[in-house]
Amino acid sequence: MEDVVLTAVLVVFPLLLAVICHEVAHGWTAEKLGDPTARSLGRITLNPLVHIDPVGTVILPLILIVSGSPFLFGWAKPVPVNFGNLRGGRKGMALVAASGPMTNLFLAVASAAIFHWTTAGLPWLPFAESLHEWMGKTVRHMALISVKFNLVLMVINLLPVPPLDGGRIMVGLL
Repeated sequence: MEDVVLTAVLVVFPLLLAVICHEVAHGWTAEKLGDPTARSLGRITLNPLVHIDPVGTVILPLILIVSGSPFLFGWAKPVPVNFGNLRGGRKGMALVAASGPMTNLFLAVASAAIFHWTTAGLPWLPFAESLHEWMGKTVRHMALISVKFNLVLMVINLLPVPPLDGGRIMVGLL
């Protein structure tokens, strides 16, 4: 049971960060392109309570963790976007759709950098040794989990199948 709790703690933050940032990116991009829907509904926030989908953010990940599944998956509530409000028409729709997976790519690269820095240390900082000891295995493990989550979410969301982001990108570019 102790291992299940530790695993849950190590995966919850990277999973929430991945799915919430993905959705916030959609809302933020839509707002910049003229659709205020997400902002008016309070969905352009990193507050996890606003984005939690009971099944995708709580039940499914919990079942996968408790069952000892070798993989973990989840999702957040999609941010509402009124594509009719977007400047640029279908191109705007494609940009909004692409913003989620591109955010996951950015998070994967940032997490890989954190993993590297906590593994190799930061020799160019005067307090590098104490920082390396402080971060330890936990941050390295969370960073690696974050890389995997974000890359999987990016790839799955780029599949050219509606209603996934890849399907919307495809429709927007055709």
